[in-house]
Amino acid sequence: MNFAAERRARIKFPVDTLVLFAFEDENKPLGPWTSIDIKLQSRFADAMKNETFKAKEKQVLVFYPAEGKPARRVVVGGLGKRARFDGERLRRAAAAVAGRVKANGSGQVDIVLPVEEQVSIDPREQAQAAAEGLALALYEFRKYRSK
Repeated sequence: MNFAAERRARIKFPVDTLVLFAFEDENKPLGPWTSIDIKLQSRFADAMKNETFKAKEKQVLVFYPAEGKPARRVVVGGLGKRARFDGERLRRAAAAVAGRVKANGSGQVDIVLPVEEQVSIDPREQAQAAAEGLALALYEFRKYRSK
């Protein structure tokens, strides 16, 4: 399992799986470009309504954008209320997302953290919390497992 953290203005689309996060009771996923991508916002709103996704803590939404843009699969992790956001909530959301991504058999996963948003934790702490959540959720102890 390899993790790489990069600060990029844009992700090179299309990707296999795109992971976004959302705050409870907000109608769009977080990220610097999501407010301009009207088709993604519309598909997210439809999926939210159909799946009764409220972006509460540990809730996960998976939807498939039309034409596979910006990704073949988009996974959105709920962060709960914006006022209560901290590294631990991001860690838990990343762990919940990891379980869904693993179940879907995703190859490459691109994660967009809410670094551009007005949140209480800095980008380095966000990257660390997300990586820890993913690593802990995806860890499998295989030493005594038979083949």
